[in-house]
Amino acid sequence: MTTWLYRITINTALMRLRAKAHVPEDALGDFQGPDFTEQGQHAREVADWALPPEETLLRREALAALQQAIARLPALYRTAYILAEIEALPHQEIASILEVTVATVKTRLHRARLVLREALADYFVEQRHTSA
Repeated sequence: MTTWLYRITINTALMRLRAKAHVPEDALGDFQGPDFTEQGQHAREVADWALPPEETLLRREALAALQQAIARLPALYRTAYILAEIEALPHQEIASILEVTVATVKTRLHRARLVLREALADYFVEQRHTSA
């Protein structure tokens, strides 16, 4: 009976290993190029090949423009905006942190978004005309 139980355990373990082994580890071999660690893992992040380089550059420029616009926001608006949009905190928690009401948080966020929209409007209109 013990042999029978061991055989069931071994067969179950082998079936699970086979199910997990879609790509054999031997397929990678001992390859160690400049982008791989000794364990065969990527040493650095692989570039996003889905986007063309121009799109990647435009996204970086847009992000830089947004960061500059956020930095120019008045401190009250900037703090509320960063806590809500970047840190993704709920309005109630932001109100608690800033020691204001939820209505005040919502007002500051609305005004921050209006200021950002105005600050970034020229940039995005310019981008739309140059890409067309």
